[in-house]
Amino acid sequence: PAVAPVAADEAAVVAAFTSLGFYPARLAPHVIRLDLPTNDGFASGSAELTGPTQRTLDSVAVQFNSPLLTGWQLLVVGHADDRGSATENEVMSLARATNVARHLATRGTAPGRLQSEGHGEREPLADNNRRYGRELNRRVELFLHLGPLPAGVTAPR
Repeated sequence: PAVAPVAADEAAVVAAFTSLGFYPARLAPHVIRLDLPTNDGFASGSAELTGPTQRTLDSVAVQFNSPLLTGWQLLVVGHADDRGSATENEVMSLARATNVARHLATRGTAPGRLQSEGHGEREPLADNNRRYGRELNRRVELFLHLGPLPAGVTAPR
């Protein structure tokens, strides 16, 4: 399907996060995905935010709390590699997303603008048989959206 032209405010949102070193992906009108850098990722079996992750999220919070994003919502989606059981990975991925959302809330983001989901090991980006692949799969994605999220927008790439 064709993607509608980028509205001026959406272009400004993309530019704001690009200036922070992100590569925002516009998925649909008023839906933008931000991937937290994988080198800021999570250790296996951990939902603890590292120092680099916290600093990255601090930058996200400043932009998200700016007048430019008034009215926008943020869905935080956590993921896991395939180490451990599927149930453990569901819990771990939700814990990662929840910790990210909590951190953003401590930086002034209204909790009503935040939602967290865990997608477990179901949506890998890379092969879990290699260490680098597992590192890529332990991640959090941020979905900025204005209005309701279209069905399937958080589906794997």
